[in-house]
Amino acid sequence: MTPVSLPNANEFFNSLLKVLEGAVAIGRQADTLGVHEARTRLETVQSRASSAASVADSAIFAKVKSWLERKKQTEPL
Repeated sequence: MTPVSLPNANEFFNSLLKVLEGAVAIGRQADTLGVHEARTRLETVQSRASSAASVADSAIFAKVKSWLERKKQTEPL
């Protein structure tokens, strides 16, 4: 790997700095979501769900839980 000369390093840094400045500018334009609006959106999505989702109800969770319980019983004290 060849070392970067100082003028090229400055150009590289300046180009990255411009990219970062652009990203920050985009971030400043982003609309912040108020607590009330976030709660309203969450309630809307939850009301459209066919049923309440629960990790404990999934078959995968039950399988992993049984493995962990079995391992816990076989470990020496």
